[in-house]
Amino acid sequence: ELDLRQDYENAIKCLIQCESLIGTLHDQLASKDNQIATLKETIERISPEPLQERLISQSDEIARLEDKLVQMSLDLASTKTREDELQHQLKTSFTSISSSISDVISQSCN
Repeated sequence: ELDLRQDYENAIKCLIQCESLIGTLHDQLASKDNQIATLKETIERISPEPLQERLISQSDEIARLEDKLVQMSLDLASTKTREDELQHQLKTSFTSISSSISDVISQSCN
């Protein structure tokens, strides 16, 4: 009966140690789960997919701005051409008026 009691006490001590060990392992597992969750969040934040999407979006924006720049350059060239034409017409008109005035003055003096 003494041996049985001793075996029983040893079994209880062993169960208590196992329970403590299981609790420690459970805490370690929970800590590892938290670390994995944190790493997943970090990976999702720096994942190349969102970065790639941003780069594509920025490329599209750059292409749109380049198209706008080309259109504005064409508009500027057209405006400059029109301005040159108007200046030429003005110069021609001024020359014609000056010539007419000179003619009138010449005829008046004669």
